[in-house]
Amino acid sequence: MRQKRIIFTDLLFAILIFILLFVSYLSYQRINDLIEAADLVNHSNTVKIKLRETFISIADAETGQRGYLITKDTLFLQPYSGAFEQTQATVAELD
Repeated sequence: MRQKRIIFTDLLFAILIFILLFVSYLSYQRINDLIEAADLVNHSNTVKIKLRETFISIADAETGQRGYLITKDTLFLQPYSGAFEQTQATVAELD
C-alpha cells in the first residue's frame, strides 16, 4: 500500500514537472513572437518617420522653387538646394 502511494506521488510529480516545462516552453515561444512583432513595429515606425522627413524636404524644395520663380530672389534657392540634399540622404537611408 505504501509503495503504491510513493509510486503515485512520483508519477504525479513527474506529470506536474512535464506540465510546467511545457507551459514554460509555450511562454518562451510567445515572448519570442512578441519581441519579433515589436521589432517589426519599430521598423515600420522608423520607415514612416523617414518618409515624413522626405515629404517635408520635398515640400521645402517646392516652396523655395516657387519663391524663386515669383521673386527671382536667389535667397529662395537655399532651401531648395538644402532640401534636395536632405531628400537624397533620407531616400538613401530608406533603401
